[in-house]
Amino acid sequence: MKYFINDDFALSRSPEGPVASYIVPFAEWLGDRGYGLVSMRNQVLLAAGFSKWLGQKGIELSDISGDHPGRYLLDRAVKRSEDLTPWAKRRTDPLMVLRFRW
Repeated sequence: MKYFINDDFALSRSPEGPVASYIVPFAEWLGDRGYGLVSMRNQVLLAAGFSKWLGQKGIELSDISGDHPGRYLLDRAVKRSEDLTPWAKRRTDPLMVLRFRW
């Protein structure tokens, strides 16, 4: 079942984790500051992913520190690179890209 953030977009499921209850107010805050729909959607998806990651790591709301966002982004990047096909991994290899420079 879809979880409506506002009249313009919805998540495929309701957010999980310790900051899930802040996702809709965060989206409203972004909208009040003039964020476009695509930018708001990207920020909301990032926040929902962070909240889910916190929950998976067993981190409570009161235990969130300034280190956690960076650790989340690093874990997210590693996970995304693991999901790449072999062709896509070669394509994102910096040495491979340099070989095709003129």
